[in-house]
Amino acid sequence: MSKPAVDGFERSHQGQVAVVRLNVASALGNALAYQFQVRAVPTFLLFTPDGELAAKHVGIATAGRLASLLSEGTEGR
Repeated sequence: MSKPAVDGFERSHQGQVAVVRLNVASALGNALAYQFQVRAVPTFLLFTPDGELAAKHVGIATAGRLASLLSEGTEGR
């Protein structure tokens, strides 16, 4: 399960990132899953401060993979 990894990532990056968890069974979660073509759960999406999709990871992720995703998504910014 990714929850412990996400929780650890959120704690270690507190003040640097905002972690938002959405339930794809909810109306909002379903609409956003459709908008960003989420086909599997879990899916991690990283956005730039101006709202552009910067990186995407599908499947279970470790805290290290999430940190790598953050690094990839912020390269050149």
